[in-house]
Amino acid sequence: WQSRGPPHLHVKLWVRDAPVIGISPAEDKRAIEFVSRHITCRLPDPNKEPTLHALVTTYQMHTCTPGYCLKGSKTIANKTRRFCRAGFPRNITPTFKLNSIEKIIKAKARHSPREFLIELPRTELEIFINEYNRDIFTCWEANMDIQFVNEISGSLNTYICPYITKADIGSTSAA
Repeated sequence: WQSRGPPHLHVKLWVRDAPVIGISPAEDKRAIEFVSRHITCRLPDPNKEPTLHALVTTYQMHTCTPGYCLKGSKTIANKTRRFCRAGFPRNITPTFKLNSIEKIIKAKARHSPREFLIELPRTELEIFINEYNRDIFTCWEANMDIQFVNEISGSLNTYICPYITKADIGSTSAA
């Protein structure tokens, strides 16, 4: 449990027959189709989906704060710019965008703003919404940050495995 109260997990889920990015253009297309079915950052219409809208605005809206996520900074042209380690605000994109593994790794090595393997279509109203799976989220009713990381090099797994097995400072047992 996080010190703020909600359940907190770091989990990696394996999905049988999930596509792998980097094998071929056709497999990359299949990955984007897979993600479009299972991951979203959509802000639901409060009139058509009031319960989901309330959940998203309560649990999925990121707020940048100096003590939590605004830890990195970069000096460019004698100006220091702080950036959110969680990658917010996210880019406004009209369609899915597939980024290269190299771009993601280089951004991490340069301590630049976070890059994502797949950027979801996102409007200006959705730039602070964490990605979620609708079915899991409506059962979980707590924050989630779900990312597709199945790529051929395994580089993202090298980062993820230590992260999901780390001890959380300020966590408590459920008992």
